[in-house]
Amino acid sequence: MTSNVEQNIPLYPKYDECASQEYAGRLNQLTAREREIFSHLLIGLSNQEIATKLCLTVKTVKNHLTAIYTKLCVKSRSEAIAEYYKTLQRPQIQHPGTPST
Repeated sequence: MTSNVEQNIPLYPKYDECASQEYAGRLNQLTAREREIFSHLLIGLSNQEIATKLCLTVKTVKNHLTAIYTKLCVKSRSEAIAEYYKTLQRPQIQHPGTPST
């Protein structure tokens, strides 16, 4: 038996091109330093590792992450990463006359 929550979660979420473009636009609002920190976040570095790598304090990294989350309209590190990877996903369209792989 499945719970109500499980029943409402689609197995394959629908690709939303508008939302993807909106998020990509938000990424463009990040400063150079925020993009640098975000790129380290994407490869899984902790706040301490990012701080060490960029010669910053952990508090400064946390301040930048707060600004990044605000600009991207997300609430957490995992949500920021998930939304980023959603922008990279494109539905596979099979054009007529092309062989399938």
